[in-house]
Amino acid sequence: MRGCPSLVGGRPAKSVALWAARVQIPHPAPFQNLRLGSLPFLDSSLVHGAFAGLRFERGLNGGVSGGLGRSCRGRVIDFELVEDDFSLWLKSRGLSEGYVRQMLSCFRRFGAEIKGPMDVVKVFSGLSRGQKHKMIRAVRNLFNFYEAQGVSKAWLDVLRKNIPRDEVGVDLMVPTEEAIAESLRKLSKPRFMRFFAVYNLVLDSGLRLVEAVRLINSLSTVQVQRQNGFWVAIIGSFRGTKVAYFGYFTDYTKRMIDEVGRKLSYETVKRKKGWDKDVISYKYLRKFAFDKMIELEVPESVADFIEGRVPKRIGAKHYMALARQANKFYPRYAEYITRLRQKVLN
Repeated sequence: MRGCPSLVGGRPAKSVALWAARVQIPHPAPFQNLRLGSLPFLDSSLVHGAFAGLRFERGLNGGVSGGLGRSCRGRVIDFELVEDDFSLWLKSRGLSEGYVRQMLSCFRRFGAEIKGPMDVVKVFSGLSRGQKHKMIRAVRNLFNFYEAQGVSKAWLDVLRKNIPRDEVGVDLMVPTEEAIAESLRKLSKPRFMRFFAVYNLVLDSGLRLVEAVRLINSLSTVQVQRQNGFWVAIIGSFRGTKVAYFGYFTDYTKRMIDEVGRKLSYETVKRKKGWDKDVISYKYLRKFAFDKMIELEVPESVADFIEGRVPKRIGAKHYMALARQANKFYPRYAEYITRLRQKVLN
């Protein structure tokens, strides 16, 4: 207890009360397990008197039933006690079912019972880089959940400081045109036809996979407009910080989508069952589309807009200007991708 009068210059212990009244105690967590009577240099009666008037933040201690109440009363972050409430809270924030399942799976596999900062360090001990990446997001969301329920931000911030840095490098790989062509050829087999529609939509539009699946499943209910040699679907997809206002695609992909039939499952599409390992994955189609648009002299801001990489709070005038520019420049890419398909599939 740095600065305590009983330790500085031999001052009498009775001045502890005045010292305690002057200092700012940020949070009771450092003192929660402190046994005052065990400190020989302090008169415990004086200290108790000095701290009696302080009202420490209790979070949800008392008055909360169920696992969350038990967890907070003991000042413990315990996933098992709050799993149901945590899952419901995540879904209420608009997170996808798949993302929620991934976080819950991390906790079930690796566990998370945290009483102090070093417990946070231990949670990540021995995990691979990929496991650590997923667990970091899961733990941060769990801390945010506890904070939203009234648990002290000061205490949670101490725990957050012990979450390791997420070591995720920048993936600069952009597939070649030859690799894209070979992937189209391999996936054009009849057994891949339903997934081939998604593949072509991502290649056409640069949409994220989850948005492409949603667009295909809801195409009959969204407004679709025929433009000059291509189609535009007004989707207005918002997921946290992710946003996609439109989906742009070619005549070929429109025909493929119309033949899909029953709804697609995102998890099934993502699994890529039966694919050759050298088939270009969905996320690299998005990179390829963006890179090719820039090569075709589509302005970067317009390419970002087409792929849904724009701020959610974009101004109305800027939004309309980008939409007009997208309709103007997208035909360059649509014509290119149409020619590529004709060389590969005809």
